[in-house]
Amino acid sequence: MKNYNYNIHSYYLPSYEECKDMCDAHGELVFYEVKTQIDNFQISTFNYRLANFKHFVEALEGTDVKGHEMRGITFVFNTDGTLFKRYILLDKFFNVDQTPCSMYSVVKNFEVANVYIKEDGSVVNFIMLPNLKIVAKSKMSFVSEQAKEVQDLFDADVVLQNFVRTMLEKDIMPVFEFVSPRNRIVLQYDKTELILLRLRCNKTGEYLKLEDFNTTGIKTAVSVGIKTLDELIALKGEIKDIEGWIVQFTNGKMVKVKGEHYCALHGVLTEALNRENDIIALIFDNKIDDVLGQLAEQDSRRINVNQIVDIVNFEMIKLKNDTSDLLKHFNGIKKDFAITYNKNKNFPLAMSKINGKDLLKNIELQIRKETNHLLEARTWLAKRGWVRY
Repeated sequence: MKNYNYNIHSYYLPSYEECKDMCDAHGELVFYEVKTQIDNFQISTFNYRLANFKHFVEALEGTDVKGHEMRGITFVFNTDGTLFKRYILLDKFFNVDQTPCSMYSVVKNFEVANVYIKEDGSVVNFIMLPNLKIVAKSKMSFVSEQAKEVQDLFDADVVLQNFVRTMLEKDIMPVFEFVSPRNRIVLQYDKTELILLRLRCNKTGEYLKLEDFNTTGIKTAVSVGIKTLDELIALKGEIKDIEGWIVQFTNGKMVKVKGEHYCALHGVLTEALNRENDIIALIFDNKIDDVLGQLAEQDSRRINVNQIVDIVNFEMIKLKNDTSDLLKHFNGIKKDFAITYNKNKNFPLAMSKINGKDLLKNIELQIRKETNHLLEARTWLAKRGWVRY
C-alpha cells in the first residue's frame, strides 16, 4: 500500500472513459456499468459490488485515477453520442476505524466542520436530460420503486421542482435521502419525504454549505452541535432513535459514526466475527463495512476478516472467469453442450447463464450454500488457503 497524506482530501472526478477503464481493469465484480435510455438519450451509471479500500484509492494501476465516485456517478449523452453532462452523487467515505484513511488515529485530530444525523433511507438524486426534463433516480436506477416514488414527490411539489432545477442549472448536485414507512431499512419513519443531505459542486466535487443557499420549503439534514469526534464516539453506545452521524472535517474529509443500538438492530454484531459462515454472509449482505467500523484499530479480528474478504472476492472472480471460458464452447444447442460438458464442475453455473439467469447472483448463491454452516465455511476457506488468525 502506498503512503497517503490523509490530512489532505481532494475529489477525483473521473471521465466516462476512466470509469469504463476501471470496470475493464477490475471486472464487473468490483466496478460495473448500467446503461439506460430515456427519451432517446443514452445514460450510463456506474457502481461497485465487492470493491475494497485499495480498489478505491488505486483504481487504475500506474495512474492517479481514484474510484471514490463510482457509486452512482452518471453520464448523460446527447442523441449524437457526445457527452451532455456528468452527474456525481456522494463520494465513497468510510466508518471510523474501517479503513486506513478513516482510522481513529488518523482522523482524531482533524477539526470538525459539521456533524449531521445519518438518515436511514435510500440515497437519491435528480438529473437533467438534454431536453431539460428532470428525472429522479436511486443510486443505480430510474425505475426502482424508490425512484418512482421520488419522481411522484417531485412532480407534486413545485417548491422542490424549482429548487432542484435551480441547483442543476448552477451545476450543483442536490443529494437527498428518501425515507418512508414503505422503504424501511431498520428505523421506522412515519411519513414519506425527501431530506436534503448535501449540495455538491458538479464540476469540482466540493461539498457546499447548505446554509449558504435558500432551502425554504426543503427539509434538510439535521445538524447537531457536537464539535469533536470523541464526543460522538462516547455517545454511540447511548443513541437509540437514529442510525448515527456523518462527520465532515474542515479539510473536506468525511467519516461515518454508527450507533451500537442501530448496528445491533441491523444484525451487524461483532460476535459474528467469531463465525466464518456469518462473516461470508455479511460480505454478501454488504454489512462487513459496518462490522469493521465497530472494531478498534488494534483488534486482531481485522486480519481474519480481510483475509476472508480477499478469498471470497478471488473465488467470485475465478468462478466467473472459469464459467465464461466454459460458455465459449456453447454452440447454441443446449443438448450438445450438456452431453459434452455436464461433468464440468461449472456446468450448472453455465447452464443458468444460458437460461438467462444472472451469473454473478448464482455464483453468490452457490458460495452461500457451500458455506452456510460454520464447519462447512471453515473447510471451504481452508481449501483456498485460509489460516485462521
